[in-house]
Amino acid sequence: MSRKTAREHAFRILFSMQFAKKDTTDVPGLMERYFAESMDGQNDPDEADRRFMLAEMTGTGAHKAEIDAMIESALTEWKLSRLPVVDLTLMEMAVHEMFFMKDMPVSVSINEAVELAKKYSSEQSPSFINGVLGTLADRLEGKVRPRRKAAEEAAAPAAEPDVQPETSPATEAGSGEENAAPKNETPAVKDETAAGSSAAEASE
Repeated sequence: MSRKTAREHAFRILFSMQFAKKDTTDVPGLMERYFAESMDGQNDPDEADRRFMLAEMTGTGAHKAEIDAMIESALTEWKLSRLPVVDLTLMEMAVHEMFFMKDMPVSVSINEAVELAKKYSSEQSPSFINGVLGTLADRLEGKVRPRRKAAEEAAAPAAEPDVQPETSPATEAGSGEENAAPKNETPAVKDETAAGSSAAEASE
């Protein structure tokens, strides 16, 4: 199973959970039931696929509040509560990948969300999702992802203290300078999202 296919299955499971307002604590069990019911034992994911899907689903759920806040901050004249569940789920997964999954290219996360929107959402949703995620990608540019930053800081050796050159009392007294402080059911139809997806134009 390709990573693209595994991501799509993770989306379908997350969507069904959000649509039905199911508890996310039993993600492994839900995933097993999903494949047992929908795949009939054919093309089941291997261990690598399962690890990726579990990381995708559990991570998105664990950081949902933070992710939703980021998405809402990138919306223009639109409220998070009014977003179609399909669009919100796709953006939550993409933002989780962009900000919390190590070594996941931002462009891949955005492109995959857009492609899934073309398949599962309305005609306007791909451009809307692309606009929102593009705004967040611009904010991310030049910044280290939280998880990677924490790992790098933990692994970095302690910095040696700066040794300041000695100055005479006269020099110190005469200087005026100061040190500056460092600064759901499976989505099968597109109609359920059509009403809310007109926000694509505003996001662009």
